[in-house]
Amino acid sequence: NRLIDQTGRAVEGLRRSRREGDRARLEHLEEVLEGMDLVRRNVLLLVWGEPLLENPVFAGLLGEDSAFAVRSMIFRASNPTVEQLYDAYRETRDFAPEVVVAVGGGSILDVGKSLCCLYGREIPDVDALRDLIVHKAYGHPAARWIGIPTTAGTGSETTCWATIWDPERDAKRSVECQENYAWAALVDPELAAGMPLKLAGSSALGARSA
Repeated sequence: NRLIDQTGRAVEGLRRSRREGDRARLEHLEEVLEGMDLVRRNVLLLVWGEPLLENPVFAGLLGEDSAFAVRSMIFRASNPTVEQLYDAYRETRDFAPEVVVAVGGGSILDVGKSLCCLYGREIPDVDALRDLIVHKAYGHPAARWIGIPTTAGTGSETTCWATIWDPERDAKRSVECQENYAWAALVDPELAAGMPLKLAGSSALGARSA
């Protein structure tokens, strides 16, 4: 049944984390990508701002000598809406990433995991996307994702649920798919170094209450 399936996936995720050990660090991102056996090696690097792209790990992936075809995308919005998610999908669907590397707070991680459920589908407009989310008709995700949090948050990098807002319909949507847990979650405290003090405080309180 569904509960057994969920438990099985969670246990397998824990086993994989234990096997990888020290690889759950940012500097091993390329090694983790190599272990995913990608065919086209298309990777979408989704970040909250340009400064992150200067990180040596991400700069290396984007460089001429990279072993992967990497495209970067800046997503600055907090509490992403259905319209913003559709814009991100439309902007990247032709690239057809096999992996989305989402680097940021909960909003970035939610957009990254949501995109994985959308690729491989023809979604002509925002209304079609809204209908897809309402009916949970995702099927098997066409891409996988790696979560790299930059805030303390509440662990969005370890869940298969994403919150997408729909102000036009005064609704809060949930993109959820049991086959869409992150392939890996990589943590580097230094990525939080530039976090505004107010955000640092609120995310830390959120982590304590989670």
